[in-house]
Amino acid sequence: MKKIHIAFLICIVQLQILNTVDAQSIFSDTLYNDYKAAYNLNDAGKYLEAYRAMSDVRNRMLNEMRGKTAKMLSENDFLNYWWPINRSIAETAYRLGLYNVMLQVADEMDSAMSSFQFPKNDCYAQLIKLDAGRHFLTGDLVITEKELRKAMELASPYETSFISDLHDEFAQLYYRKGLYQQALDHLDSVLPNPELASQQALCLAQLGQYDKALSMLESQKAKTARKRAELLRQKAKILMLKYDATGEYSPKSRQYYTDYLQLSRAYIESHFIDMNESEREQYWMTEQPFVTDCYRLEDKAPDLLYDVALFSKAVLLQMGRKFKPGMSSVDKKKVLSKINVTWQQVQRRLPDTAAAIEFIVYERGHADHLGALVLKKKGKPVFVPITPLNDLLNHVLPNGKTIEELLPCTDDINAINTIYYDTSFHKLIWNDSLRNAIRGCHTIYFTPDGILHRIAIEYMLPEYKFFRLTSTRMLTETTHKIRTDNMLMVGGIDYKNARPDRESKQDGVTNDDLAYQLLAPLNIHLKELKGTLAEIEAVDSLRKDKTNTLLVADSATESSLRNLIEKYHIVLLSTHGWVDRAAIVDSDLRPATTDAQLSQSCLFLAGAEQNLSDSTFDAEKPDGILSARELAAMNLSEVDLAVLSACVSGLGFATPDGIYGLQRGLKTAGVKAVIVSLWNVSDTATSLLIKNLYANIEKGLSIHEAFYQARQQLRSERWSYRKYGRTKYSSFDRPFFTDAFILIDGLE
Repeated sequence: MKKIHIAFLICIVQLQILNTVDAQSIFSDTLYNDYKAAYNLNDAGKYLEAYRAMSDVRNRMLNEMRGKTAKMLSENDFLNYWWPINRSIAETAYRLGLYNVMLQVADEMDSAMSSFQFPKNDCYAQLIKLDAGRHFLTGDLVITEKELRKAMELASPYETSFISDLHDEFAQLYYRKGLYQQALDHLDSVLPNPELASQQALCLAQLGQYDKALSMLESQKAKTARKRAELLRQKAKILMLKYDATGEYSPKSRQYYTDYLQLSRAYIESHFIDMNESEREQYWMTEQPFVTDCYRLEDKAPDLLYDVALFSKAVLLQMGRKFKPGMSSVDKKKVLSKINVTWQQVQRRLPDTAAAIEFIVYERGHADHLGALVLKKKGKPVFVPITPLNDLLNHVLPNGKTIEELLPCTDDINAINTIYYDTSFHKLIWNDSLRNAIRGCHTIYFTPDGILHRIAIEYMLPEYKFFRLTSTRMLTETTHKIRTDNMLMVGGIDYKNARPDRESKQDGVTNDDLAYQLLAPLNIHLKELKGTLAEIEAVDSLRKDKTNTLLVADSATESSLRNLIEKYHIVLLSTHGWVDRAAIVDSDLRPATTDAQLSQSCLFLAGAEQNLSDSTFDAEKPDGILSARELAAMNLSEVDLAVLSACVSGLGFATPDGIYGLQRGLKTAGVKAVIVSLWNVSDTATSLLIKNLYANIEKGLSIHEAFYQARQQLRSERWSYRKYGRTKYSSFDRPFFTDAFILIDGLE
């Protein structure tokens, strides 16, 4: 897919524009039919497929305009082709959270209208609605409401479908703001559709009309197992809202959630192997509310909640799963069998003096809370309340700043040190109740949730041996000693140039054009990282008798990496990392319908900067941007350890079912263990840490021991610098240096 840019508008200017409706169309019937097919994909909720199909139609429209410059773009062509195609791609980008694409396309649409004389109120209303959606995605709800009001004022009363869409957008906005009566009022104005009754019921429940809400859902007919499951979830949600408000608990809510989990497991077992990527995403994003809803059961059903935590994280890691060609259905189902792991199976694999913790974030009383499900060798799981999430975020540090203010400061050494030196903050997470729950244990296996994905909580209690896991389900899987016979190292990358590749891409692998579309407008400049070359060369020198492959300078291309990475047991990638800060917004009324966030976490390889600045670059070709989505599509089951020696490589979007980022991409691809960073790291400290890590591995230490010893070794290192003409020395014994990297799934 070509980069979206102003070329469409230039083509319009090149043509003489007639404001008539009877001029001969310059567009083919095939183009229109393909546009309708793409539109139907969007209407069916297959947004990822729709976006790519719509983008292809848009590029072909451009080519047809270029190829027929002697003809004229009539008002009819503008209104029936150019405008709806651009509007549709912007609306699909909204569903995917691609707010930069929305802004670009909307700007082009706005500029193009100036060439015509017809009444434009409806067109402006559509543009303003798109702008409102963009602000909704980025969390600016005040501007969102203003824009929606403008759009409603401009819209023609005869455009009933468009006005209905505006009411739906108002409903989502007000529900998110907690203004449930306003949300319900707007839903009452939406054109009838199958989902309307359930949305109205949820609003009624939020307003305290629980019996009426349940009655409304009881009247719904479930024609499919999926619809029956969704009705079960919504009924349970309403009962839990009643429990929040009145203290009246109904055991039916547990039963509803239990039945829902059984239906979900059965559905995945029957359908998941035959789903494509888009269908899996659409399925799971509609499941997300179930995860956070049922956690509200707290101590009423900790065993059920532990199973839900295992289930949700197992499914998450299979979202981008690519099965090997020729793989039988039986073998595919074996791969997915881990989805049905239970807490009893985890317990059987726990050592006697160990505990497993699944941290959870859930909603109670319109506020998010942090809790923990703790499992020991004997007994059932127990639920431990920790703290309201706002108490954690608003915790005031010694410098007068809050955690919420300092946590995003990923390049501020003082901010990071202030957070990790504050013992009172540690006690908010590892509170007395949680410490009592793990009493008698020496080893802790834990899975974080929410904000804990961004905090190295395993370094707060040095008296315990911690293992950070993508899911405590990992304890049930067979492990083996890390293989050190071969290693792939990437560093010293030339971001402005790339050596021509003999193979543009692997068979069956396409470039992540969504990542390119997000990054291209940002005018990114990637500085040379000279220390990364020294880093991989130092590691190379430690492994003289092993098979090592180094990709450096302009040879560190995306195609070269893709062609090699699946063959190695250890991988070291030293480069720049990038994470977009905006996330898709979802709610009970309209859950997010895709995980496009995987395109919003990337590593940069050779030629990336040059390709991003090239307005004619074909984003279907390897672009030097390696996204989490592309990693997830690879088969990296032979990789025992992947180290991302890059800034913020461990960050992403924290959701109820995990972190959407590079670590998830690697784990989905089958990598056994991953080391990533939580902030912008020091080049010198990182090089020392990585060198010591691999030296320890060469000594025969386990991944876990090699990593933790490397951190201890870093504490004793000193570095020199010049100040006022004199050489001074400083230590790395500060959290900013020693706690920057985390090890995930370091089990052997």
